[in-house]
Amino acid sequence: MKITAIIDSYNYVSYLEAAIQSVLDQTLKPDELIVVDDGSSDGSLELAEKMLAEVSWARVISKENGGQLSCITRGIVEATGDILAFLDCDDVWRDDHLEKAIPHFEAQPELSLYFTAYECFNAEGVIGVKSRGYASGLIGRTLATTAAGKSYVGAVNSALVARASYLKPYLPLPAELEKDWVINADNIIVWITSLSGGLKYSSTEPTLRYRIHGANQTIEAKKAKSKTHREIARMRLFKHFDAVFYIPLDIPKALYKELRAHQCDKKELKKEYVKALSKNAERFTLCQYWLLRLKLASCS
Repeated sequence: MKITAIIDSYNYVSYLEAAIQSVLDQTLKPDELIVVDDGSSDGSLELAEKMLAEVSWARVISKENGGQLSCITRGIVEATGDILAFLDCDDVWRDDHLEKAIPHFEAQPELSLYFTAYECFNAEGVIGVKSRGYASGLIGRTLATTAAGKSYVGAVNSALVARASYLKPYLPLPAELEKDWVINADNIIVWITSLSGGLKYSSTEPTLRYRIHGANQTIEAKKAKSKTHREIARMRLFKHFDAVFYIPLDIPKALYKELRAHQCDKKELKKEYVKALSKNAERFTLCQYWLLRLKLASCS
């Protein structure tokens, strides 16, 4: 099983060295490291090339600026690994990040996405640990709930490790869609690995250190201010997904079947099912609606 680490890089030269070093220091080394520079103007490209000049299994790709998704997509297209591990250039992995993740892919051939909790830190030190609220364990498939409710069963980009076969056939996105997601590559990875039918695994052990700094706080503020644009972008993207993936026609039946099949505590996914149910209420008969409601109520 071949592992490719992909670092997306853009104008964070003061953080990039630590990100690259965290890959080089892995106790389970990747077979391939690809750093994709998205048209940086601060010396990031030169730093990456210098650091990796003697690393035979690493390469640096330079491209014109197109945003985070175009950067990561280029890395995915170029990757030769069976497993793809993503790292933003301002974050760092703990040295056992890959060692903790890869055995789950070896044990479960249908695992499409592994994600971990993460430790937030800034210049002053550790702030705390964050997760999406899932306990450690195999979650199961989330195709129906993603299609119906646009659910997000995953984590931030640097916490994601994916099986290439569940991603590569569906990327790159059409150019007009890629532009909508220049700073939201994690959404695309999470949604595609859901809709392509794979299983998910969540770990509560934080093997990622997620850096909080002025630039990414500004990005988060911009996201919050553009909810209307993001909703329109989601609608366009899922219309594309409807044409690409097999989406169950009988959503009520598919949701109920998926809920029953989840292999970890279903209460962790309850809010995602409630969202999918509320967005598709008109597709349910009264009996189906209350059957699913009663099933959800039992997920304490």
